[in-house]
Amino acid sequence: MLTQFWLYFLGAGIVMRLLTPPFHFKNKTVTHSIRRKTKKEIHHFHFGILFAVAALLLIVFRGINNPFLFLGALGLSLVADEVFIIKKIQMDYSEYFTKKSLLYSILGHLIIGVIITLALVWVY
Repeated sequence: MLTQFWLYFLGAGIVMRLLTPPFHFKNKTVTHSIRRKTKKEIHHFHFGILFAVAALLLIVFRGINNPFLFLGALGLSLVADEVFIIKKIQMDYSEYFTKKSLLYSILGHLIIGVIITLALVWVY
C-alpha cells in the first residue's frame, strides 16, 4: 500500500508539472474556466484539498482501497505542488513556471509524502 501511495503521489506530481504549461498557456484548463466564470482565484491546490478530503472521508467510512488511495494521493500531490507558492501565484501565475517554484513543489512533495508515510506505517 505504501508503494502504491508513493507511485500515485509522485506520478501525479510529475504529470501535473508536465501538463500544466501547455494547457495553461492555451487557457484550456478547468481552473481557467472556473476563474473566468467566478472571478475567483482557483488553482489546482484547491482541487487537491477537495480530492484529499473526499478520499479521507471515503477511507474512514468505507475502508482503504486502491481507488480511494489514488484519489487521496492525487489530491495531496495537487496540494504539495502549490502549497508554498499559492499566495505568489494568485498575484502572478508566471511564478509557477520558475525553478524556485519547482524546488518548492519537490519540497512540498517530500514533506507531505513523509507525513503520510509515517501515518500509514503507524495505522497499518
